[in-house]
Parts: sequence; C-alpha cells; structure tokens
Amino acid sequence: MFDSAQHPDHRYKAWPTNSDRDEYRSVMLGQGGPGHLAEAVFYFRQEVDA
Repeated sequence: MFDSAQHPDHRYKAWPTNSDRDEYRSVMLGQGGPGHLAEAVFYFRQEVDA
C-alpha cells in the first residue's frame, strides 16, 4: 500500500490535466475556489439539493 500521510494525492484514482490539478485538489478537499471545476461542483450541489 502507500502512506497517505506522506503521499496524500495517492488517494485519488483519476486526475485531470496538469493545468487543472491544483484546482482539482482544492475542490476535492472541499476548499472550493475560482474556476470551472468549483463552479461545476457548486452547480451540481444546488441541483441535488433542489
């Protein structure tokens, strides 16, 4: 296995392109932020709640 404390990114099975990885990481950690991925998560959360 792997040490998740030493390599926290190993918990994700799929990764976006290199240019989107920082945003992906922040969205997956629940930190949100500006960008298309965060907007998509916000949109789908609203739709699910509705």
